[in-house]
Order: sequence, then C-alpha cells, then structure tokens
Amino acid sequence: MLLQLPTELIQLILRHCDTPAYFQTTFSSRRLYEIASSSREVIIHQLHNTPGWNDGIETHQTKHLFGELMRRSYEHLDGAEHYASPTYEYQSQVIDYHASTIDASEDSIRALLVFKGHSTVHLVDMSDGDRIEVELKSPGQDIGEVEILQTAFDGNGGVYVLHRFKPFLDQELDTDHPFVKHALESRPNGSIHLACHRLNSRKKTIRMCDFPECRDYRPLALSVANGKFAISWQNMLDPFDHYVVLYTQFYDDEDEDDEDDEDDEDDEDDEDDEDDEDDEDDEDDEDDEDDEDEDDEDEDDEDDEDDEAEDEDEDRSSEGITEEGKGDNSCKIIHVALEAYILTSSNDQDPPIRPSRKNGPPMRLAFNDRGFQLLYHYRTQNIYGAFQRLHRLPGLLPGEPKPHINENACTVQFSPSLSLQFSIGIPFFGTHELGNINQGEQCHWQYLAFGIATHRVEKWTVACLLKSETYTGPRCTHVLNLDRGRRFDNWQIMAQLGGFREVTTSHGSPVATSRRGTRIAVANWKTLYVWALNPSELIGDNGTGFYPSSWESSTGSIELRPVVLQLEAVCSQLCFTEKEDELVAVTDRGMMFLNLGYDGKGK
Repeated sequence: MLLQLPTELIQLILRHCDTPAYFQTTFSSRRLYEIASSSREVIIHQLHNTPGWNDGIETHQTKHLFGELMRRSYEHLDGAEHYASPTYEYQSQVIDYHASTIDASEDSIRALLVFKGHSTVHLVDMSDGDRIEVELKSPGQDIGEVEILQTAFDGNGGVYVLHRFKPFLDQELDTDHPFVKHALESRPNGSIHLACHRLNSRKKTIRMCDFPECRDYRPLALSVANGKFAISWQNMLDPFDHYVVLYTQFYDDEDEDDEDDEDDEDDEDDEDDEDDEDDEDDEDDEDDEDDEDEDDEDEDDEDDEDDEAEDEDEDRSSEGITEEGKGDNSCKIIHVALEAYILTSSNDQDPPIRPSRKNGPPMRLAFNDRGFQLLYHYRTQNIYGAFQRLHRLPGLLPGEPKPHINENACTVQFSPSLSLQFSIGIPFFGTHELGNINQGEQCHWQYLAFGIATHRVEKWTVACLLKSETYTGPRCTHVLNLDRGRRFDNWQIMAQLGGFREVTTSHGSPVATSRRGTRIAVANWKTLYVWALNPSELIGDNGTGFYPSSWESSTGSIELRPVVLQLEAVCSQLCFTEKEDELVAVTDRGMMFLNLGYDGKGK
C-alpha cells in the first residue's frame, strides 16, 4: 500500500513518524530505504526531534546525517523490542527466587541460585565473558534434611547461607554433633543455622552460628556488611509478630584482634575520607551528627581478612570445631557466638518504628553507606520504604533510645499546582564541579535518583528522575559517594519516565540502573521497561538542548520514552552487567540473560 504512493507522500509520512517507526519503514523495502536515506529535509527534521546535539548538522552531507540519525536510534534502543530476545538457563530445575541472590560488583555479576528441593547452593560467577560455577554444599546434608531459606554476599569474598536443619530420626546419629544436638532440642520445625563460606580461603572452613530463640520464626530477609548481618524474622503462626535483629561478632575474638592490627592504617584512611565527606553535609545538622557517629564507628570497621592470617587462626582455634567428612572432602566447622540487637519489633510501641507495624515485616534488607544504614523493603514496594541509621550499635548506653526508623518519603513539587510524596532510591549518578579557589567559588555536588509517587486521592502513580544538590568549600578533597546522596531532603524533578506502570503483585517490581547511568530497567511481572537516557544532560536541566522540546511532558519536564519487552518469565531480581546494554535476572523460568544492544541479538 505504501509503495503505491508517490515519493512526496511517502516523504511526508516519514516526516511525521517517530524515530523507531521511521527506521522500521525505512528497512522494509529497497525503494523505501532509497527514499528515506536520500530525503535530506526529512532526516534533519527527525534529527531535531531525536535527543542529541544538533549544532551545525546542516553543514554535513545527507549520508552522514542519515548515519548520525541511525546512531542515535541505536543509542536510545529504538526497536530493541524486536531484536532483543532473552535466553534462559537452569530451566530444568525450579529456582527458589526468594532464597536466591544476585549481586553486581565493579567487574562481575555473581548469583547464588537455590533450587527447590535441593540443599546445595550454586554460585555462578560471570566476569569478562567467562562463567564459573561452584557448588556450596550445606554441612549436615548427609545426616538430615536441609532447607535453604536465604542467601547473601558480604562483598569481601564471603557467602552466607541461612538454612533449616531436621535430622534423620530413623538413623543412628551422633547426638554430640552440633547440628543434631540443636535439632533434637528444637521443636518439629527443626533448627536454623547460618553458614559462612569463605571463597578466598585455601582451607575448607565453614563458620556456623545458631538461632535457638527463633525456632518458631522464619527468616524473610538477610543482609550482610562489614562483619555484621541483619535478619528479618516472622512468626510462623502469628504473621503480625515480627522483628529485625542485628547480629555482630560473627568472627572469633582471635580473628578480630588480628584484623584490627592489620587494618589500623586502612581505618585511618577511611576516617580521613569520611572527614572529607562530612564537610559536604555541613548544611544539614542531623547529617553532621550522623557523620560524627560514623567517624567514631569507623575506628572499629572490619575489612577483608587476610587468607594466611585466617588459616593460622583456624589452626590455633580448636574450641568449637568439628570435622565434617573425610579425606580430601573434610572441612572444619567453627561455631561462633553472636551478639544480637533488636532493631525493630512489631510489639514495640515507640513512635519511631511505626513503619514496621504499618507495612508489616521487611521482605528485603540492604545495608547502605558502608554498613552505617539499613534499608527496609516492604511487600509490594519497588523502592525501600524506610531506613535506619546504625551508629553506636551494639552497646547502647543505658536509657539511650533506639535508632529511629525514617520513612522514605519526601514531598516534591510535581507541577506548579501539585506536590507529591516520593519514595526516592539511592542515587545512581552524580557530578562534582570544582570551584575556583582564587575566586572563592564553592564546589558543586549533584545527585540523580529514581523516585516513585502515588496520588493520594486519584491513585495514579508516576516514576521520575530527581536531582538534589549541595555546595561545599572550594577545591574540596571529597570522593563521590552515591550512597550519601540520599541524605538530602530537597529534590526536584528532572525527567518523567513515560509508560511506567505500577505493579500490584506482592513482590513489587525490581529496578536496575546501569553502571554509567544511561539505562534504567523496571520489570513489571512479565513486562520489562527500559529507558535510555543521558544523565549528564538531565542533571544539568537540559541546558545544552540535548532533549528537544517535543520530549517535554505536560508538567514541563523531559518525558523519557521506554522500550517495552514482553518476557516469558516473571523477574524477581534484576541487574545490569558491566556493559550498559546487558541485563541479568533471576526469574521463575531460570536465570535470564538479555542483551539490548543491536549487535547482541539476545545473546
């Protein structure tokens, strides 16, 4: 039908198409390609309606302009819904996505996969295109039933596995075995244990701790950072009975002493860095107090253990060690005592913990800002719903109040006549502009974050990119720390994510941002939304005109347009690899790999 029209009408149609439709039409036939690639006015019109810098484009040849338009189209993932096909692995087994964990570091993606009905955790490490898979077998699986409940990385080469153990009562068991002893003393639900596997250690040593006081509870969430970990517990019979506990002293005293000696210099460096960053928050009195508390706590920070020192400590430490297995498969189990501190409880009547009672138990926990904050993710929420500052813990002075739980809520001007209460995530992009010390100019810090708000009456939901900024003394020595950017309370909307849909399922929608901040992905049940953006231009309020006026929303902010991909699985966890266009997800169908780039073709 289109080919039967005269060239002038075809050019008019191409002029009024958006960029994805323009290229779909262009590559549908040879004649349409010749018309589209040679129509200079149409190409320039498309360039002016596509994000990018247009200064001086009229001086270039038509062929060059067509290539520039195609480059911009690929950069903004136009048409990715047609050529990006996800692949799935581990489809032969059912993944327990509640217990599985996916983690993105600077140079690799790691996942702890738990399969329903299996007691072995599969560690999948993907870095530089290579993939290594390691099986982490649970101790005691030969003498009882092991159910994996939660898993976590500690960021320092440690893997934590929280599991429930029930001994085989029809066998002759060694009642002195720690697993059997704790299990026999427990109720029919079995006993809960936490095993820490050290991936960098040459010896097969597993540190274990037990939770006899939680035999009637189930763990909903686990998070680890800097030698401490937090668990969200819920009563199995009474769902309204729940609490969050912070545990410390996971390592032996001998190990801690050695670590303190080795890390004195590192702690001093950390304190210097922290002192520098404290200057950034001078305008916020509350943050200043937090920084001072964090500086005090920095002196006790624990960093990575040295493998040789750890092995020597394990050889010297014979108390509480049992052998598991024989020959080359033998491993040492070191039982460690814990200090527990209840952070929140559903039975606590203090006003600071109202979010805990209103939203129910946290379904996910995450440490932030080097372990000095704990983020609470509640059911159905896309972004964490509350946060708690952890300072002077444990060992609070008598009568000292508990750390406050702060709701993640900030009132932001959405339009000239409407303000909305946003939940704002940890910033994913930031800039630092140095001031001229000779002219007394201040340094300028800016942060860009993802936020969601719902209208209280009309109940519609909007997702936006928001900016916060501050100024410090000239030529400061601060290091950009995105975790600290969420401390600010004054935010303004830089862009709106068009096409965003709020999910109503219990586990919410996982949100992921790429390393350089040029991609944002949100999984909504079986639909994946991906927005391409230029964070430098958005945080600068589009000062260079990178985004054309046709991309402005009714509120005056830039409205980013999504790529929508229909998946064949439900995503529970989602993250980008070190490449901007590669996604990895844990789904109910298996582990998903997706390349959004044109050259990826779904690999």
